[in-house]
Amino acid sequence: MGHPTHIFVDQPVDENLICSICLDVCCNATTACSAGHTFCESCLGRLKKKECPACRSDYQTNVPNRPLRSMICALRVRCCVVLLDDDNGGLSDRKKRRTGGGSGDNTKGDSNPDDSCSWEGALGDLNNHNKVCAFVKMRCPLRCGKRFRRMDVKKHEEECTHRKVECKMCNDKITQSGLKNHQASYCPKAQVKCNYCGEEMDRESLGKKGNYPLEYFPDTIRKMDRDRANINMCTGHYLKCPKLILRCEFYKRGCKGTFTRDTAAVHHAENVQYHAALVDRTCSRLYDELDYDFVAITWPIHIYKLWRGA
Repeated sequence: MGHPTHIFVDQPVDENLICSICLDVCCNATTACSAGHTFCESCLGRLKKKECPACRSDYQTNVPNRPLRSMICALRVRCCVVLLDDDNGGLSDRKKRRTGGGSGDNTKGDSNPDDSCSWEGALGDLNNHNKVCAFVKMRCPLRCGKRFRRMDVKKHEEECTHRKVECKMCNDKITQSGLKNHQASYCPKAQVKCNYCGEEMDRESLGKKGNYPLEYFPDTIRKMDRDRANINMCTGHYLKCPKLILRCEFYKRGCKGTFTRDTAAVHHAENVQYHAALVDRTCSRLYDELDYDFVAITWPIHIYKLWRGA
């Protein structure tokens, strides 16, 4: 595609500089045939048939037209950034010109002059200007998906939902959009209540409710490193919570009783005989599963022969 005609200061633009394919000023002007017909380099590349669009002859030269390129780069243009085209859903100037909805001579349309840049210079300097133009639209560097003018970067960074903010409880850096979820689910200093006894404390002190309470393990295992032992044990407040629901230590042996930690002694006292019967039944089953193999044991007897000399 070529350069839009409405960005040039001197109007109308010379027809000899117009590409007959895209109807814009030639970009990287390239000669297609010996007759000197010149088009945009990108427009020629999109043609399916390798022939000159003007005279229908096969490509003979297809070389850069450097004098014409230098002439076009020296033409004076103005910055063509207009914010109202995309924001209000309107057609761009190029589409308006092709559909008959506007004139190519209207350089800034009906937009507010304060919404466009007043820069003017050579076409060859337009790309360098666009890199620093305060009116050029850019995407949020924090990748929130919004677009805004380069001059509004600092203002957007103060309002962007992806900006880093400090959690007032734990002082960690969290994105603005994830701060609420962080404080509700992960912040170690957030105040929470135990689901069993109702005591209020910070999440770090509450700890984690594992699959097994501390009562299920002897002292030797309690002192071992939990990662090496690969045991999912309770931590923090759950180690001493009086209302934590526990399963009986003989659960795998047949007792399906559940109780709170402060009533554990009552459960064991009331079911001493039942637990003893479960242990006896388990030992009997294990004894019946033992297999005995008869092994014949022999001892070698060494026989010494006496040889009498002749």
